[in-house]
Amino acid sequence: MGGLDEPALLAVARTVAAARAAQPVTARAGTTELAADPSALGATYDPVAAVRAARRAGRQDPMSAIVDTFRRRSRPDRVALPVTIDDAALAGALDGWQRRAGRGLVDGGLRIRGTSVEVIEPRPGEGIIRDEAERRLRAALLAGAPGPLILPMGPTQPVVDRAATHDAARRARAVLARPVELTVGTSRITVPPTTVGAALGTVTRGHRLDLVVDPAALRRGIGAALASIETAPRDADFTVNGTRVSVVPSVTGRQVDLTRVGRQIADGAHHIRAALAEVAPAHDTAWAEGLHITGLVSTYTTEHPCCAPRVTNIHVRSEEHTSELQSRQYLVC
Repeated sequence: MGGLDEPALLAVARTVAAARAAQPVTARAGTTELAADPSALGATYDPVAAVRAARRAGRQDPMSAIVDTFRRRSRPDRVALPVTIDDAALAGALDGWQRRAGRGLVDGGLRIRGTSVEVIEPRPGEGIIRDEAERRLRAALLAGAPGPLILPMGPTQPVVDRAATHDAARRARAVLARPVELTVGTSRITVPPTTVGAALGTVTRGHRLDLVVDPAALRRGIGAALASIETAPRDADFTVNGTRVSVVPSVTGRQVDLTRVGRQIADGAHHIRAALAEVAPAHDTAWAEGLHITGLVSTYTTEHPCCAPRVTNIHVRSEEHTSELQSRQYLVC
């Protein structure tokens, strides 16, 4: 990176960071081959910090700078690419690797069917030694060493033990014991336990098994009841009158925040008051106006010789959509 100005330095750093992020880290645990992209392991590389680090490496006291100038002709300075590691993401990746590589090891869990909660009893076995495996993974991510890493195996206890599993089962049964009453303004929606059960699941956080509610699944269950309460956002559109084009304004929607409602249900609430929140359209009026489409740009006709197979296909397609084709004009901007 020597001799480059700031934009060129940043371009090099971004290229290096992108290459590092795209290079999978490989590992072996016993006989199991494992691999994951650095991002799946929680690693984020910072090209801006890399440029700062490179600058610092070249800015020392005058005597050192003179000596280093000659030294770099035969051996350049090496600056580590700055990386931050998300602890939760790394732990989650190790959980997945543990499930693949473990032998006889079973973490505590729940199986929810309707309103029935079945306990998956934890069981010790052979698996990845977590502390040492995490240390080796962190070192590899920091050093940019893609592996293969050898992850130690040995007798391993479940991450979620029996006490934590049965505690989660108790909380899940309490959630499903009776309906959830959801109040939105003056409207009231009763969510039956079966609907809650279809959206209820668990996630491992540390040694705890937490309950979670999937907002998408919850919306599928109560979507019909929400239809008369919510307003879907509507994107901006265009209308054509002759050769003149006008923008049809977008409409902001109003929807219940089911992610927040789901968190309250998972925490054991059975009487929940929710508000309608504004939901912006994907393409609003400002976006449409910014395209500066004010008129028809061009029209064209393509001639085909009679009776060719492609002409037959065009006729078939046109007949299927005659009314649509007659009413729609296509714009190019």
